[in-house]
Amino acid sequence: MNTSMHGVNDIYYIGIDLGTTHIKSAVFDGHGTLLEIQKTSTPTTKDDFGEVYDPCQLFEVVSNQISYLLERYKNITGISVTGMSEAGLIVNRKNNSEETPILPWFDRRTDELAKQRSKDQEIRNFCSTGLRNSYKYGIYKYLWLSEYYDVQKGASIWLSVCDYIVWKLTGQFATDPSFAARTYVYDIINQCWDKQRLTEYGLSENNFPVVIPSGEMVGYLSEHNLLQKAHNKSMKVCIGGHDHVCAAYAVLNDDLERICNSIGTAETYLGVDEHFLITESDYDSGLVYGPFINGKGYYWMVNISSSGQSIEWFRKKVQMSEISYNEMNEMVSSLPEEPTNILFYPYLSGIGTPHYRTEVGGGFFGLRETQSGSDMLKAIMEGINYQGKWILSLAFEKMHNNIKNIVCVGGATNSIPWMQIKANILGIPVTVPEITEATLLGAVAIMIDKNMGTDKKKIFLNNSLKQNNIYEVNQAISKKYQEIYNNEYTFLIDMIIKKELGKKV
Repeated sequence: MNTSMHGVNDIYYIGIDLGTTHIKSAVFDGHGTLLEIQKTSTPTTKDDFGEVYDPCQLFEVVSNQISYLLERYKNITGISVTGMSEAGLIVNRKNNSEETPILPWFDRRTDELAKQRSKDQEIRNFCSTGLRNSYKYGIYKYLWLSEYYDVQKGASIWLSVCDYIVWKLTGQFATDPSFAARTYVYDIINQCWDKQRLTEYGLSENNFPVVIPSGEMVGYLSEHNLLQKAHNKSMKVCIGGHDHVCAAYAVLNDDLERICNSIGTAETYLGVDEHFLITESDYDSGLVYGPFINGKGYYWMVNISSSGQSIEWFRKKVQMSEISYNEMNEMVSSLPEEPTNILFYPYLSGIGTPHYRTEVGGGFFGLRETQSGSDMLKAIMEGINYQGKWILSLAFEKMHNNIKNIVCVGGATNSIPWMQIKANILGIPVTVPEITEATLLGAVAIMIDKNMGTDKKKIFLNNSLKQNNIYEVNQAISKKYQEIYNNEYTFLIDMIIKKELGKKV
């Protein structure tokens, strides 16, 4: 959108989202309207072990995007950065140079390092970090990179990919609690780096950036070429936080009776609780926790590993030729609203909450000769949401939340039948905001809240979230789904997991 349509005194904000697939930079006005977005495929390269990111290439993309936006929009007052949480690199803090490539969050070269912790250690760590042990976390990437590149630990500092971009823009080493938490050595209860754990690894707090509240200013834009193009020479740069959490902050808008459902290749449900305590007994629930970016509580999160992945599998591999999303929606819409009575277990890449085991496989049960590909597609949508109902039951048992609405974001929200099936199976109304970039919106909103005030943040979010599509529960259909869930789906979950994990039934 051309800036001539806006007043010369209008204030604008830039949000940056460093994603696995794309890097995006967007301009919003003070009413939360997305004015323009730059989008580039995230550049990757390879080393001897797999796919990595070249940090200089990533920053070049970001620099080009925001340079373009700074030239087009006057009165940019702040930049907020969000994105993937566990990807990161090592920087030499003495000579300000990149020591290593950026390891993606999904890189598995750190598997063996993660496996060195005992179950007892994992449970103790869970009580302070809110996380279940995984190869993904920053501490393991730091240790692997340090050894492989022979990095001198005394001069090194670990930065998440978002911390890195903020450092390049401001010259300041900083992170926020939501990114610090994903290192697996940050104590979310006491809100500090875990000195004892760091000592075990021969590290100290100096090897990690200072932790400041999400959205608060890290520094001012100082990168020379960008500063020349900035009309505001004192432009604030902030860290919005973990991408999933930023999206939830935007669409929940401080309403604790709603949860955010983000659907991509995997699917997450995220809710907020202002008062909770992690105990060892919570480990088996499968929930993970982290600090919410408004600083007023903690989020809980559960996930389905193969949500959108299951739909893509059907779209690209089950069909004789690849079909479009519109074709899939028409296939499901052509069927009766009644349940298919086919059970699909969406474990194509393993089961997420509560077991986190890649060896667990999924499948169909109850297929009949009379049923078609359309029935199978609808069954996949049903199975994803049966699984969602199951993992949410684990969360509600722990959190005792009175959830009245689920706010859904992601590509799947374009599928009307999928959203209606979700509402009917979960038995909770589903709201789909008419916004396309919830993560960027949340990152900018927390910056506005911390630097310009809560009133301006409310204006920014409220106006942008006024338009919603709401999928109400069809009680008669929901009752039929509930019977199938209670009598069949949950029973077979136990059978599948015990079989796949090699246990006796």
